[in-house]
Amino acid sequence: MRNKLNLLGSVAMAASLACIAGAASAQERPAGDDRIASTIGEVVVTAERRAVSVQDVPVSVTAISAEQIAKTFAHNLADFSRAAPNFTIEGVGSTSRSSAVVYSRGIGFASIDGVEPPIAVSVDGLFYAVNTGALHNVFDVKQIEILQGPQGTLFGRNSTGGVIQIVTNDPTPDYEVSGTIRVGNYGRFDSNVTANLPITDTLAARISLNTQNSDGFYRNLYTDPASGARPGDTHTGGDNTRAIRGKLRWTPSDDLTVQLTAWYTRQRQDSPGGQRGSGPTDLLYSRGLPNVNSTVTGRPGIGYPGGPTDPFTINRDNNGLDNLDQKAAVLDIRYATDYGFDVTSVTGVLKYKAQELVDFDGSDLNMYTSDIHRGRRQFSQELRLQSNDPEAKLRWQGGVFFFQTRWQNLQTNLLGPALTSQTNATSPVNRQNLAAATYNRSTAAFGQADYEVIPKLILTAGARYTFEKKRTTDWSGLASLAKPYGTGFTGAESWDDITYRLAARYEINDDLMVYTSYSTGQKAGGFSNTATSQSQMTPYSPEKAKSLEGGFRSEWLDHRVRVNGTVFTTKYSDLQVSAFRPVTGGSGQQAFVANSAFERAKGVELQATALPIRGLELSASVGYLDAKYTSFVSALSYNFPGHVCNGLTAGPGSPPIAQDHAVKGTPCYLVPPRSPKWTAKLQASYDIDLGEHGVLTPHVVWAYQGAQFTNLTNAPQGFQGAYSIWDADLTYNEPQGRWRVSLFAKNITNKTHIINANPIAGLFNVNYYADPKTYGAELGVKFR
Repeated sequence: MRNKLNLLGSVAMAASLACIAGAASAQERPAGDDRIASTIGEVVVTAERRAVSVQDVPVSVTAISAEQIAKTFAHNLADFSRAAPNFTIEGVGSTSRSSAVVYSRGIGFASIDGVEPPIAVSVDGLFYAVNTGALHNVFDVKQIEILQGPQGTLFGRNSTGGVIQIVTNDPTPDYEVSGTIRVGNYGRFDSNVTANLPITDTLAARISLNTQNSDGFYRNLYTDPASGARPGDTHTGGDNTRAIRGKLRWTPSDDLTVQLTAWYTRQRQDSPGGQRGSGPTDLLYSRGLPNVNSTVTGRPGIGYPGGPTDPFTINRDNNGLDNLDQKAAVLDIRYATDYGFDVTSVTGVLKYKAQELVDFDGSDLNMYTSDIHRGRRQFSQELRLQSNDPEAKLRWQGGVFFFQTRWQNLQTNLLGPALTSQTNATSPVNRQNLAAATYNRSTAAFGQADYEVIPKLILTAGARYTFEKKRTTDWSGLASLAKPYGTGFTGAESWDDITYRLAARYEINDDLMVYTSYSTGQKAGGFSNTATSQSQMTPYSPEKAKSLEGGFRSEWLDHRVRVNGTVFTTKYSDLQVSAFRPVTGGSGQQAFVANSAFERAKGVELQATALPIRGLELSASVGYLDAKYTSFVSALSYNFPGHVCNGLTAGPGSPPIAQDHAVKGTPCYLVPPRSPKWTAKLQASYDIDLGEHGVLTPHVVWAYQGAQFTNLTNAPQGFQGAYSIWDADLTYNEPQGRWRVSLFAKNITNKTHIINANPIAGLFNVNYYADPKTYGAELGVKFR
């Protein structure tokens, strides 16, 4: 019924926008050879904050065009997980499908909130300060750029591992209405409608509406033993999102452009489904759940009597909630002066509220449920000056940046009687209340210059100074309803840092460029805002990266072959590690974030595209990564078969014993998570010219990812062996380009693979899996 209503609403929306367009004529598409490419087109990126060909940029950047995005049949950024070598982006899995886990070249972070990520996500110039909401819906997007390696000079804080830039389509002077409807298995129904509306000769607007709906991949078998009632729909873990984006572009003269962008996203859905997976020494075994191998994966500690028999069948006592309301706006003003430089001002605001109700134990018992409420407000302002003569020997840019945010978190963990025999006088459960609020302010000044010292040899130097201050308050505690919170803790800390970049590039000829660079980056320090006790609220320092990189960019055979390669070595220091350790002077485990680790990552990345004959496009990318900790002194505690690290205290009241987890061959040895040695991707598409009947395009994708652990402690439940994924689609384009229809299938071989094994309080794990085989059809229309 819900999907029928969505269909009616989308049809009505499309009809309304079509009326706005009036009697606009259909788009005229060239006939004959012009419809099918014979050479590789130029790709323009903004990796250095100015529009430059990707072949001329001394930065490792992967650009994903609108055409490539359409072939992905994407819902959000997670659909581009294998778009670049040595790069993955997935959902956190445990609580919110809008929260991103991004890893690049051996660095990343899997926190929901509180700790800022090392890989920044930007939408039209607005940077997301945290992971929540960063898994942005992809609709009406012009291009996605994935920058790898430290980007601390031009992009600033939280870019030690790179930057993801989403560039959406701007308003144009022409009328245009377009839309897509997508249907598929698991109740999939998505729609998108976009209208481009010229208002006057100098003013144009663009509005896009997007809906995404599915029933979910998981089946929840739970029924209440007393009443026989279910917690909700049998199918769970589906999505239900609505998003709208509007743009207003004013160009009163050739020198001035003012553009306002605003968007709103509303998400109302179940929490992600997850398969319970406990460790062998799990406390749950004392509650009647035996240590048996899973009927799903064969790994220890996941199965239990009467439990599920496949990864997408679960048995938990509630379906939970995964709600998000997000509002954002960006004001972009660009003015070309008469003095050889442009002035750019980018003002951004963002506000969100999120609620997640999560059955963290993942079972049919009342053990561990969390009710999480989070909110954030952020404001940013950048003012940038930039030279505008592309032929000058000296090209420069510089500016200032201001950022502030307020974040608050209220989390109630309900500890049910199946987990503990302790009870409240007024409640059948114990409660652990986590409450924290943080205020953050950051200011920066930066500059970079490119100078052509001799013909075709260009040297680059840039630097950025950043000052940051954070203030936090925490009221966490384990208490009864009569005293729900702790007494309170307030702390403040400030940091400053200089990041810089040096580079040299040489154009051997018009089609071959080589470069080398040395770049640094830093990720903001902070406090453990989601800590489970006030003793954990000590500050942690900024995380830093230093990277040496070299590469080449080349085109061959009259722009029919493009080959780009990069080699790199990066050293990460003061890594902010989030884990659990024994409680000093007490029992149980406590969460913490600390600067515990140092890491070295080196590797090779190769990307190639070829058009051997008219209409046939072949592309390949491969990444090799050797990542390891060089030092990791911390009091972690884990106990898995053949992998035991006690992390015990020397005695009552003594601090936990710190051990070096970087020493190979010892029980405590760890490897960096989400850092597979090999990644690869192959694609092939062929435009079959049907003459006056249009173009038919088959498209096939094969992607490979090597073995990896998905969690810090290398738990066997979170180990994912090497695997490959096959996708395919077939698209027909009408001769005049007015409509197209596609059939698609993803994960054709139905490969099951883990995206996250989420440890909860050191007690149990819940495994979350990537999408199974999906398939469907999409219809797209366009009128001008």
